[in-house]
Amino acid sequence: MHHLKRAVAPACLLLWTALLVACAATETRTMQIADLAGTWSLVALDGEPIPDTPRGVTLELTEEGEAGGSTGINRFAAALDRTGIEEGRISFGLGPVTRAAGPPAAMALEQDYLERLGSTSRITLTNGALSLYKNDKEVLKYARARP
Repeated sequence: MHHLKRAVAPACLLLWTALLVACAATETRTMQIADLAGTWSLVALDGEPIPDTPRGVTLELTEEGEAGGSTGINRFAAALDRTGIEEGRISFGLGPVTRAAGPPAAMALEQDYLERLGSTSRITLTNGALSLYKNDKEVLKYARARP
């Protein structure tokens, strides 16, 4: 019996260490606006890849809490409510949008994009991907834009 305890003790210690490392690796930290600042390129809308647009669809966030970007045709500005950002809550109040015309498909994408952005209630940043949610459904997914 004494030999069994000797053999099991190192295995338990190894298992305990692995468990502690795994827990530390999955620990999440509070999200800050600085984590989100920069330009993000839209890669999916409602889980579907977006088509190419003349200028790309972007979201630009500043550390001061300002928001804006491109719909692919037009530029927009938005008021950013980041009151609950530490808990993953965010919302956008859409402001002015330039009024250039574009191809019908690009204009439809613009309308869908601005509608989804205005209905956002939650945000996550996972493995470099920024996702915006309406309730529990991911509606917009971004990758950090290349400089």
